Amino acid sequence: MTTVSKIKTNLDKIGEFTTNLLKKLPNDNWVAQSINTFFVFIASFIPIYFFGFLRWLFEPITFWQDLTLFVVWGILLGWVQIVFWIVATVIIVVLWEKR
Repeated sequence: MTTVSKIKTNLDKIGEFTTNLLKKLPNDNWVAQSINTFFVFIASFIPIYFFGFLRWLFEPITFWQDLTLFVVWGILLGWVQIVFWIVATVIIVVLWEKR
């Protein structure tokens, strides 16, 4: 068995697994979907919670300390926040998709 055929076999197994997993997700119970959507939405704000924790931990006193912390959050955690929102949007769309 060549390496290419092994990779193809593994990709097929992963595809079957994700297909079976998506079929098991609830799609008729709107209450369960709403609760799942709420939890995904709340979890998508984890980088903002982390920023709040850093502000609480470091307690910036002067303007420059506060500005430095805000810039670090904007540059580093801002991109992480955008990725979290994209992933949350995909998860929510999959949850509400009719199968």
